[in-house]
Amino acid sequence: MQIFTIFSNQFKLIIYSSIVVSTLFFSCGTIKNNKLKQVNVPQKRMNMRDSVNKYHTFHQLDETLQSHFSNSTGVPKEDASVFLGSLQSDYTSYKPNKLVMDSIREILSAGNILKVDVYGGNWCSDTRYGMGGLTRVLDDLGLKKNDFRYIRVDKDKKIVDFKTEGIEITKVPLVIFHNGKKEIGRIIENPAENWEKNLLQLLQAKY
Repeated sequence: MQIFTIFSNQFKLIIYSSIVVSTLFFSCGTIKNNKLKQVNVPQKRMNMRDSVNKYHTFHQLDETLQSHFSNSTGVPKEDASVFLGSLQSDYTSYKPNKLVMDSIREILSAGNILKVDVYGGNWCSDTRYGMGGLTRVLDDLGLKKNDFRYIRVDKDKKIVDFKTEGIEITKVPLVIFHNGKKEIGRIIENPAENWEKNLLQLLQAKY
């Protein structure tokens, strides 16, 4: 009986020690994650960010900004973090005009393939605020990830990530719409009315 009691007490001690060690291990993980949360605003990808079959241009922009965030330090990292922090809410709050969108779809249904290049600054408030609405319009039109590019520009209006020839940038965002490889038109900084209305005007002027 005494041997059984000793064995039982030792077994309890082992179990208790394992629980303590496990608790400490996972607490350290939690503490580490919490520290990351304080720095990395977009660390948790929720809601539409978890969908792989929808929101194609949103995901393209989101992934590009995540790359900027991961591969930067200092102010550029903070700029990407702020941009990412507001992107989803700006996207969901933007409500495209249905009649205008239907008119755009009618033009695109004739075989016109819309592609969009955006030259923007993560540091620029117009870029940050505008891209949520633009990607909402493009996603509603059914653009795929390969039809959209976000090209980062520094404060000197120099392209950071790509080698692009023949593009003079004086203001950002600079949004260039293409039908395949042929340029349709541009919107600089902000649309005069809204993204879909001005896109429709560009398309109507060409087709």
